[in-house]
Amino acid sequence: METVSISNSVANERNRQLNNVVREQSPKLLNFIRKQIDDANDAEDILQDVLSGFSLQFMADDPINSVTGWLYRAARNRIVDVFRRKKTTSFSDLESDSDDNSFLNSIFSEGESPEDELWNAEISTAIRTALDQLPAEQKEVFILHEIEGLSYSEISQLTGETISALTSRKRYAIGRLQMLLTDLYDDLNTDN
Repeated sequence: METVSISNSVANERNRQLNNVVREQSPKLLNFIRKQIDDANDAEDILQDVLSGFSLQFMADDPINSVTGWLYRAARNRIVDVFRRKKTTSFSDLESDSDDNSFLNSIFSEGESPEDELWNAEISTAIRTALDQLPAEQKEVFILHEIEGLSYSEISQLTGETISALTSRKRYAIGRLQMLLTDLYDDLNTDN
């Protein structure tokens, strides 16, 4: 029993330290990000990504020499990633309001064989699991646009968010889903 209480004590101390770092560094880090990213929602998304990555590394007991340095380096890397994506491929090139070109329709099998039905069931399960791992705002816009079929204008009216913020969140959602579904994607490509 004593070992368990010591482990809980260590875990509680790590959580307290993590909360202090996040509380202390978040406003400064968000200010830094906002100076380089015009869209406030994009800046918030970057901040959450950085803090999430930091939390994972911190709680895994991976040594971090300079917390501030780690946070700002991670933020700069995410900012660079955002600019690279905007330069190389515009989101509108990847996106279409047409059902024929939607993200989901592009990965489901159109056949009616038992294998196709099994494959589609596996894809559905994997997508639901991956969607549950997205931040709530990204999950919401992805579901409303891709699954419910609402346009960005309709989602904007429903949520009160700008179309720019919604497309940005969906872009992040697709990027995260692509990372989370890499194994599924690899299986799909090896079958072709």
